Amino acid sequence: MSELEKKLQHLTAEQIEVLYAQYLAGEKVSVLLDRYAIDLKPTQLIKALPPRLIEDLICPYCNTPLFQRRPAKSALGGAKQPAFCSRCEHQHHFPYYHRPLRRASAALASWHGSRRDCSVKLSCASACKRSMGWRLLPLCHFPA
Repeated sequence: MSELEKKLQHLTAEQIEVLYAQYLAGEKVSVLLDRYAIDLKPTQLIKALPPRLIEDLICPYCNTPLFQRRPAKSALGGAKQPAFCSRCEHQHHFPYYHRPLRRASAALASWHGSRRDCSVKLSCASACKRSMGWRLLPLCHFPA
């Protein structure tokens, strides 16, 4: 148990879950620290919370359930933290999911044409790279 986790020893498991739910709902961290009498800096709260038990993921080496660090509210839409085994430190990495491009304007869509009719993929791709970066290439640059 780390020094940060020791600061939450006076809380029950239910209180920790309620605290985390209030944190995710947007409650100010300083208010939560005062309410639950936790002696931490606001930036340390998410690191001090104990990891969640993931019962449906089992370590292939130890045959025990895996744990996962709780994500900060700013990281909920991105990649997941890897699950880990508390015995052998095996890590299970979740597949990363890219959200589809949703902010393409009508002008950009008409410039690209439909997915099947894009005949100038190389010049189009280089223009897209300069304007949007490779992560945001539209579907016309990928095979059907």
